[in-house]
Amino acid sequence: MRPFALVMLSIILAGSAAGAAEGPRPVLAPAPGGYAAALVRDGLPPGMQDDGDIPPYSAGKAGGLSFLLPGLAQYRMGRAVRASVYFTLEAAGWIAVGASLWQESARRDAYEDYAVALAGVPGTGHEEEYYEKVGGWTSNDGPGGYNEYVRREARDLYYPDLDAMEEYYAQNAITGSMSWRWESDGDRRRFNSLRSGSESAERNALYAAFFLLGLRVVSAVDAVVLARQVPEPQPTGLRFEAGPRPGGFYLALNRPF
Repeated sequence: MRPFALVMLSIILAGSAAGAAEGPRPVLAPAPGGYAAALVRDGLPPGMQDDGDIPPYSAGKAGGLSFLLPGLAQYRMGRAVRASVYFTLEAAGWIAVGASLWQESARRDAYEDYAVALAGVPGTGHEEEYYEKVGGWTSNDGPGGYNEYVRREARDLYYPDLDAMEEYYAQNAITGSMSWRWESDGDRRRFNSLRSGSESAERNALYAAFFLLGLRVVSAVDAVVLARQVPEPQPTGLRFEAGPRPGGFYLALNRPF
């Protein structure tokens, strides 16, 4: 608790120092008729006057808000319909990401379990490279199996160096507990179809993520353009006016239409 208290005390002291550096705030001197009459006669003191050149919305802030959440700056600027479109697209994008990731996970579990049941693969959760081999060959060993392919490749690469051929085979062949054998070629094709569906769902999640990124860029640019086009806000409601006039003083209430 002591470090936290020290940090809070430092923040308070820094704020006090910043306030002191700014100097005292301008104070209206009492005048006949009260502060309202003084404001009418003399206007706002320096430091309290509005700068007409400053736009009511910061383009940079608007762009940043809409990049964080598409449509947020548009909503703050009163563009409710435009904001609702961005909000809807944002929600749809995240739903697409979530649904695609769920499909990818479910289909991955399905093809891994399928390989265990019909090819004798030892358990699940192996590297993707291993599952590529399981889907590419009927078995790891025997005629037409993966190891036969490895032996042919070793011969093509290193013949007639027999030692190099054997070393290559030992490093790349799959034997022992990692062996597999499909019961039929149709089962292997079904396994590849499940893997393809998982990879397709993963790509869809990536496309949805790119869509969300693009939506942020478009919304941010749109917010910057809108912020630079928004006119000065007009006063609304009743407005009190008072001031001197030849031969007296006037009071008035007006309302813009």
